Amino acid sequence: MSNLGAVSTPFGEPVEEVPLTDPPLITAIAQVQFPPVASLAREDFIGPFQERIRSQYPFLEREEQTVGIELTSEGIRAQTGSTPVWRFRDRQHEPIWNISLAPSFVALDTVFYPSHAEFLFRLREVLRTLQDTVEPSACTRIGLRHVDRLEVGPDLGDLVRPEMLGVVGVDYGADVGLIHALSDTLFRHGDAVLHGRWGLLPPNAVLDSLYGPGIESPSWVLDLDMYAEDVEGAFDVDDLVNMAEHFAQSIYRFFLWAVRPELLRRCGGNA
Repeated sequence: MSNLGAVSTPFGEPVEEVPLTDPPLITAIAQVQFPPVASLAREDFIGPFQERIRSQYPFLEREEQTVGIELTSEGIRAQTGSTPVWRFRDRQHEPIWNISLAPSFVALDTVFYPSHAEFLFRLREVLRTLQDTVEPSACTRIGLRHVDRLEVGPDLGDLVRPEMLGVVGVDYGADVGLIHALSDTLFRHGDAVLHGRWGLLPPNAVLDSLYGPGIESPSWVLDLDMYAEDVEGAFDVDDLVNMAEHFAQSIYRFFLWAVRPELLRRCGGNA
């Protein structure tokens, strides 16, 4: 495939997916928020939801999520209140697919993203199950986030576009070494927002739990989070999946624009 990564602009029409045997994507997560359903804090209430998905996500755990933070004379501290989050996993150890259900949101995440179609198929199943068993009245926010991370060396410029390098691409001289550089950018894209963070991380850096554990060598991260807030109308599964598909296509086009063909080749794309 001689036109690997041949995308001239970051925004535009959907582009064809390039199969990769070793993709740099380490996390993909979709979250749909809705007006709080207090009964979701009860184990007996989530029973019908669990029964519908139990064959694919048999392992269930309950976690407590801190409600928020408060400002005090001693600084910022977590509030004592918390809300339960139910975690449904496909495996007990090192799960690949996870569902998180809380009184005000449901989320699907994975460390394995074979295609838009597979992810959206699972998301539709989750949202349909939620609609049938919990009956949320509306959607207040929907978002999709992809995080790519790869180990890099001096040849980073061969892997990503000059526009994505920023200060990383500057020659500082023999006595200066760049340790850390992260760009943070917001784009308005139609009725949605694309929040992008990308840059160079030093060895063993852990800036965000979705970036995975620290690794022993420098790495480059591309974190793209697309979302729409104040979504109006009823909780409609087809509409939400269509929005998620638009987000996935937009994020993927930005990714293909941001990287060079050499990165795709190293990740197993056919030249």
